[in-house]
Amino acid sequence: MYEEEEIMHETLTKTRVEDQHIEIDARVLVSGHVRIENGDTVIEGKNKITSRLLRDLVNFIGGQSFPDHDGICNYYWNNTACNYVYLGTDTTTPTNAGSDALIAPIGSPTKCSSITSNAWTTGNAYYVQWMATFNPGTVSGTVGEMALYLRCGGATLISFGGTANVPDAGSMVARYAVADGEFTAFTIDATKPVVIVWTFKFETDLKMLNQGVATIASHVSCINDANTACPCQNWTSKTTYMVLGSNTTTNNTAGMSALVTPIGTAPGTLPNTQSGSIVQTAVGDYKLNLTSVWNAGTVSGTVGEIGLYLYGNPTYFGLGTSYTNVVLMWARLSHADGHFASFVIDTSKNLTITWQLRFLFA
Repeated sequence: MYEEEEIMHETLTKTRVEDQHIEIDARVLVSGHVRIENGDTVIEGKNKITSRLLRDLVNFIGGQSFPDHDGICNYYWNNTACNYVYLGTDTTTPTNAGSDALIAPIGSPTKCSSITSNAWTTGNAYYVQWMATFNPGTVSGTVGEMALYLRCGGATLISFGGTANVPDAGSMVARYAVADGEFTAFTIDATKPVVIVWTFKFETDLKMLNQGVATIASHVSCINDANTACPCQNWTSKTTYMVLGSNTTTNNTAGMSALVTPIGTAPGTLPNTQSGSIVQTAVGDYKLNLTSVWNAGTVSGTVGEIGLYLYGNPTYFGLGTSYTNVVLMWARLSHADGHFASFVIDTSKNLTITWQLRFLFA
């Protein structure tokens, strides 16, 4: 059974209210589930997502000045050229934020013999799965680690207005290891296939809503989204934006697509200026900062909800080939849900809100 796990968690901190500067810290935690079958051996547990995938995601979402060239599975969802699994023997080295390869791979290393992919949705959860098979006799020895390699970007952390997040031929995006306490080493029965089923799950936490989560999941799963807009594309020119609303009583639902009571004409009064940055505070800790400023007198009333509108696909793309590129409400923070305390705008001062999306190795 898949072990359900929250992958996105957000907290809000409101600071310097007297200066009307509000800071939001939203953490994006990504993890997955692994199942191993080899003869009588059946093992299940949780993997560790590596910095390479986290950088790919922050680069993708923060692409302010370039289109997304390819989804991670682009054209290779059932092809070991760029998507594959390696096995290794190490049992003593934990996975850390800087891990980018197996410690002691089996073979030179030996790729899985075949791989297939699947994608589906259940309720408000989105799944993408890879099933890798090592044919009998292709690998032998004791397995203490394994890794999923996907065709993804994130070789370097881009700047907010930087160059494209170009994917490579395959990078370690997740590791499953004895040293992380996730399973007990086993000796391969070389007369039987080794089958690895690796599943990522993406689910709303009712702050990041379905439209945002589905877009992130689609980027990981899709086989062709060439030259579609990255979520933050044209943020500084306000094609994507943040808006405010006055509602203080309506709780978030996963399928929300707009603020309940926007301040100004729907979807809300756009900020006067917007800026952004992508920063690394440590290896495995990446932050996308999106800042919006409403000049004094631009907006008035009570702020009880805040919406983040970015490019995306309104439903889960899965392994599809026709990506819809529209501006959607990715996330909503609300007084009603206890995300922050509502406040009355001081129209004599600028109102500044910084929404920080944090991608963290955990």
